[in-house]
Amino acid sequence: LAERASLARAAVVRRAQEGGTYRFDRRAGDALPGLDTALVAVPILLGLIPQGLADAWYDAVASERFTTPWGVRLIPQDDPRFDPESGHRGAASPLATGWVSLAEWRGGRCQAALRHLVANASLAFERAKGAFDRALHGLERLPARARPDDAGSAAMMILPVVEGLFGVQPDALAGAVSLAPHLPPEWNRACLRRLRVGGTLLDLGLRRRGPTVTLSLEKLAGPPIRVTARLQSDEKIAGLAVDEEPLGGERATFELDRLAEVRWDVEAEPPAW
Repeated sequence: LAERASLARAAVVRRAQEGGTYRFDRRAGDALPGLDTALVAVPILLGLIPQGLADAWYDAVASERFTTPWGVRLIPQDDPRFDPESGHRGAASPLATGWVSLAEWRGGRCQAALRHLVANASLAFERAKGAFDRALHGLERLPARARPDDAGSAAMMILPVVEGLFGVQPDALAGAVSLAPHLPPEWNRACLRRLRVGGTLLDLGLRRRGPTVTLSLEKLAGPPIRVTARLQSDEKIAGLAVDEEPLGGERATFELDRLAEVRWDVEAEPPAW
């Protein structure tokens, strides 16, 4: 199985890269159709595409060819096969929008990731409670020909916040969690309540005061947990402290028994004139 996995990973890079972008599907005889798709987010999330090799895709999926204010189309609107009502050929998909947002967080494209996260979140109360559409029209903010109660769409209202905005990577078996939160420059605060990692329940809070971004952690229940925290930011990290104790570097690792506070001092990069 390990040998086959290695071959599959190599095949994704070898067969899918073409002209600086990626193609998702294959046809008989190893033909790669000329189809750009938002679904390239999937091999990125599976770790199959090395960092730096998907830059053209990141640029394309953030453009108006793919992105609408209510989500991401599976294929761009300038593709000859584009059909704005087809779930696989042009409709905006909340599931794919969430995958794209998570891939953008993974690739450090925080502004685009937040834009797609907000696009999905804006749909949560647009219709009846619990009615998360599987697809929306690719040109108008209307439901497409698809079911109106989709679990994948509902999940993608949440995952880009937890795993993207707050950068949560749990390891319940090891009693540990990694956090890589991003607080947009125009935001002052954000909270994530009742995060469960194994038997441990946590509250997380982010706040910005001047040049300082603070992550507050409270263990509500369960055993102590090992926490690793770093800040996702375009700003330069000038200082780091945990519970007022200065540390070197940009990443903190500590045992959380009840309360803790991680503080990063940041400074904006000077403009390039």
